[in-house]
Amino acid sequence: MMSMKRATTLIACCLVAGALLAGCGRKAAPVEAETKAGAPDRLVQVRGAAVTETVADETIAVTGSIEASTDVSIASKVPGRVVAIGAQEGERVPAGRVLVRLDDAAARGGVTQAEAGLRSARAQLEKASLSLSLVETQADSGVRTAEAALAAARARQESARS
Repeated sequence: MMSMKRATTLIACCLVAGALLAGCGRKAAPVEAETKAGAPDRLVQVRGAAVTETVADETIAVTGSIEASTDVSIASKVPGRVVAIGAQEGERVPAGRVLVRLDDAAARGGVTQAEAGLRSARAQLEKASLSLSLVETQADSGVRTAEAALAAARARQESARS
């Protein structure tokens, strides 16, 4: 970045060069036309000089404002406390660079809770599966007992008829 003194010197040199170029670029009116219009009949001699960079002894204080051509808003997808900032204000950053790092302790706590909930749900599923197996076994046994009782009752009925 240029220092203010250097920038001022550069601006002053550019202005002088622009003035010289503007003055030299005009076509001179014929001398006859100037004399007819009542202008004095004298020539002014101008000496040209090369533009060089020098240190200015004088400084000029100016007031102004600088605005970026584009503004970018940055937002996080999740709320959190900022623990690190990866760029300075006004710094040019490439795409994909991490600009802000958030405290992830709350998120890690949420993950731990979710994992504990998952383990609990799996244990409940295992318990329910075992209970289901026990109930199915008991039901099968009850059905076989009922079928045997039915067969015995039919056999008694047949023997009573005969």
